Amino acid sequence: MMNPEFSENCIIIVDPAMPIHHEAYAIIDYNGELYFRQYIELDSAKVMRCLNSSYPDIELTGDYQIRGCVVQQKQRKQKTLHYYLKDKGKGGNFSKQGEVLEKK
Repeated sequence: MMNPEFSENCIIIVDPAMPIHHEAYAIIDYNGELYFRQYIELDSAKVMRCLNSSYPDIELTGDYQIRGCVVQQKQRKQKTLHYYLKDKGKGGNFSKQGEVLEKK
C-alpha cells in the first residue's frame, strides 16, 4: 500500500458517517483531545499511528470516539494576486495596494 501524503497546508475532507476500518485515516477524539491519525487494529489492540514516525503509537484504551474518516484531501492553491492599473493606458510600478509608485 502506498502512503498518502498530507502536506501541512492541505485540506482534508472527513465523512462522519463512514465506518472506521483498519488503516483508515481518521479524526479521533481521545482523552479530550482531537487527533488526526491512522487507525490500526492489531489483534485485540487498537492504536492511533502518526504519519510522522518520530511520534509513538498511542494505544486506544478506555473511551474514544471516531469523529470521521478522511475520504479526500486537497492541496491549497496559491492565490494569484492581480493588480489592475488605476491610470488606464500607463504602465508603472505599483504597491500591493495598487498605488502608483513610479510612472513610465
